[in-house]
Formats: sequence, C-alpha cells, structure tokens
Amino acid sequence: MFNQLTNILILGVCLVWPSNLFHASEAEGASLSFKGNNITVASCWEKTSCTEHILLWQRWLNVNQDHKVRERKCNMMIPAKASAIVRLLRDNTLAPEWMSMVESVQLLAREGNDVWYNLAVYKMPWPFHDKYLSTRVQLHHYHHDGIYRISIASDMSKTDAHKTINDIGNFAAEWTIVPVCGELSFVEFTAHSVAAPLFPRWIQDPIIDHAFANTMENFYALALKINKYEHPKAAIH
Repeated sequence: MFNQLTNILILGVCLVWPSNLFHASEAEGASLSFKGNNITVASCWEKTSCTEHILLWQRWLNVNQDHKVRERKCNMMIPAKASAIVRLLRDNTLAPEWMSMVESVQLLAREGNDVWYNLAVYKMPWPFHDKYLSTRVQLHHYHHDGIYRISIASDMSKTDAHKTINDIGNFAAEWTIVPVCGELSFVEFTAHSVAAPLFPRWIQDPIIDHAFANTMENFYALALKINKYEHPKAAIH
C-alpha cells in the first residue's frame, strides 16, 4: 500500500510542477549541453526498479555517432524538510554513509556560499581500479517556491595534478528538491558520465546499477535520520 501511495505522490508532483524545474530535457532527440559537447537524448525514460521508497529510471544519451551512454535517475518522496535534505547534501563528512564505494569527500575550495569544489575518493570493486572524482557544485534556491537545485559537474581545476590522472571525469549530475507540504519533499537525482566504458557493458552496468540503487536507498534512510534530530552527528558546512 505504501509503495502504491509513494508512486502516486511522485507522479503527482511531476505532473503539477513544470517540467523545466526538473531535468533539462525529457523529449527524445532533445539536446543537452555538457562541456561543449552536443549530447542528444536517444530514448525516453524507462523505469528499471521500484522499491518501497524510490523509483529508478534509465535512458540513453548519444554523445556522438559511435558512442552512447546511460543516464540514471531516481525519484523519492522523503518525509523531511527540503532545507534538511540540502544540509545533508552539503555535509561532506556524511557522504560516505550514503554514497556507495565512496571512502571520503574533501572540500577543495569555495566561491561564495553557493559554489564549492569537492574531491571524492572511490574505493572500487574488481575489476575496476580506485578512482577520484573532482567536481564543481553549484546550489540554486528559488525562493518564490522554495525549490532547490544542486548542479554537479566534473572540474579538475582545484585538484592536485597527480590525482587528475585517475579521475573519473566527464561526470554530470543534478539534484532537485521540491517542498511539497510540511515535512514532505519530492527529490529527483540524475547522473551520467560521457566517458567510454572501461569494461564491456555486461560487466560494468550491473555494478553501476547496484551502486546507484544502494546510494539512493542509503540517502533516503539518512535524510530521515537527519530530519529527525536537530543536530546531525557532524557539523553542517
């Protein structure tokens, strides 16, 4: 019953709020801009998994004529304030508790209060090698309706040169947090990397899918915990 109610609430929010508040382009054939590359949407979103708390989706993006990549998306209804969810996303010390395969996330630099640079250290399972992920993060808060959007993109400008060699790179993601009513928020997360796969997809994709699903479930659980207590165990930046 809860599963069905969650699905109804998620779909309801997607219908009520304008689509441009969520991911940039939903239509097949639409263009996405990423670091000068003209990426096009190659397929519609397809639901891949549904649990008690989250809906997972995938679609294909065309990077060029010979290369396409998967984009993954998660929708959640979290009984937590939007501001509490944003605080969780800004707290690097808590990142290993919900981000699968992440050992640590370090703050490298800031540009004011709404732009910062992170370095994540990934401890990858076989057959992958351990990796870094250097990103620029930008927070937007639309005060008229309380919606938050956090854009994340690969950026190695603040990272030590020797670490950039093992950087995942070519990564882009976006969080959208919509306050629905009281302590209830709709959350959408999308992510993709335009890098060519390191291994055949039949090896690589199941590992990434599993990590993505675990990350989203962990995030949901931790958001509930953070919202329940006024002071999380770690300081909020």
